[in-house]
Amino acid sequence: MRRALAAAGCLLALAACGREGGERASANGSGADSAATAARKPAPSLLGGGPYVYVSNEAGNTVSVIDARAESVVASIAPGRRPRGVRVSPDGSTLLVAVRGALRTEHSDRRRDGIALIDLTRRVVLRTLPAGPDPGAFDVSTDGKTIYVANGEAGTVTVVDVVSGKAVATIPVAPQPAGIAISPGGDEVWVTNADAGVVTVIGADARRVLATISVGRAPSAVAFTPDGAKAYVANAGSGTISVLDVRRRRVVRTIALATSTDEPSALGAAPDGGRVYVTLARAGAVAAIDAAADSIVATLPVGKRAAGLAVTANGARLWVAVGALHEVTVVDAATFRPARRIAVGSEPWGVTLSR
Repeated sequence: MRRALAAAGCLLALAACGREGGERASANGSGADSAATAARKPAPSLLGGGPYVYVSNEAGNTVSVIDARAESVVASIAPGRRPRGVRVSPDGSTLLVAVRGALRTEHSDRRRDGIALIDLTRRVVLRTLPAGPDPGAFDVSTDGKTIYVANGEAGTVTVVDVVSGKAVATIPVAPQPAGIAISPGGDEVWVTNADAGVVTVIGADARRVLATISVGRAPSAVAFTPDGAKAYVANAGSGTISVLDVRRRRVVRTIALATSTDEPSALGAAPDGGRVYVTLARAGAVAAIDAAADSIVATLPVGKRAAGLAVTANGARLWVAVGALHEVTVVDAATFRPARRIAVGSEPWGVTLSR
């Protein structure tokens, strides 16, 4: 508990620094400046409330903010170039977004690579923490103090200390790390390596590779069941899902999709552990896996380049980013039918929910 409170304090302190900087910029005591400062703040209806859904739009260089109850976009944030991975801090105060200096139309500027920290009260960028080249997916420790970043081009995982704001370790892994997840127990970090067809297991405390597990071709993502007993790996290159026994670190089942070109992309487990959901980028669909039988029980077309997904805390809704349509599809989990389609920014990639 003390560690969690300390982490919350760290993130709140970052937010406070951002607020003090803004206040000092206009703090000359005049009524006009006070009015101008108030005018720059978000409308009261956008403060607090929620829950909110945050969607990174890779081509649009924005994050769309969706009111989950109204199921409509209420704000847009500019975190930096080509945002991909997106997470809410454990204390709920900060949005973390992986941004990259590489653009499709000009030379890369790797100085822009990093993890942007966004104050969710004012929805402004506080600072950008350093990461390795080409940061995409990342995960955050439960105490909020440490970020593990998969750097695709470098073949490394960068360990970032939130308190100091510095990269404190670089761990070489197999080529092209793509997906990353911290185990529910917090002791291991699992990384998919697309070019090697393996999952690298890293000790969270030791910060070294503990094991390498062969899976399918071009693994893109990994997700754990809530109890931490099993892990699911989406193999984009072979159209399969590898089911792994976490304790024994071995594949115990391989789930074949309809075709080998379906391109499974992102994964998310239901809070009760009964189902695991996977987006199929090339097939333009999302599939539901029965976690007891480890078999696909339903598939729903949503649109080409289905990318990131998130499951609500009660398991009732799925939020699926559909890149080719520039929208998010809200799926009713009980009926496994679309409930709403919401236009967001250009080429949505990652999705996360407020806590």
